Amino acid sequence: NLEQSKKNLEAADAYKTYLERVVETSEDFQEIGDILKRYETLEAYHETLQNSVRDNMTNAENSRRDLHKLTKDLQNEVLVQSSVIADNQDRLERAKVATAEEEHKNEEREEKAKDVISQLGEGQMATFNLYNRCRSTHMAESRPKVEERDVMKALKYIEERFISLKDIVTTAQQRGLVGDTKVRDAV
Repeated sequence: NLEQSKKNLEAADAYKTYLERVVETSEDFQEIGDILKRYETLEAYHETLQNSVRDNMTNAENSRRDLHKLTKDLQNEVLVQSSVIADNQDRLERAKVATAEEEHKNEEREEKAKDVISQLGEGQMATFNLYNRCRSTHMAESRPKVEERDVMKALKYIEERFISLKDIVTTAQQRGLVGDTKVRDAV
């Protein structure tokens, strides 16, 4: 054990000699104590830096884990939103088709309505033409004095006029006047 102590003492003596030479050659240190204080300061700073590196590595790992989780969450959200967009696009396409079908049905209804209105107009024109013909062939004293604008009244007049003409023809047939003689001349 004494031998070990001598070796330790020699090593410490070599260390002391080295430190004395450093003080002699350096402008930064006045005494060996200054070197030792500087060493302690550097050692403490080194430990602080190592702790800071460990903390930074832990924080970086946590940040990496958080970033990975956030990336996965955002990817999932993108997939969900993409699905929602696809569903909405599908609904939009179905709505467009339904709208086109409704527009087609509306166009067909409008065409039918136009046809009905056209037929009604033609019917009214034909009715008023018949009315005016019946009126013009009616004897002056019993002829309506005012031209009719109500279709139903015009049709009623035409009906009455046709019944009257039928009666005239029937009477003419019974008297034997129908043939070369005009009905108007026979009455």
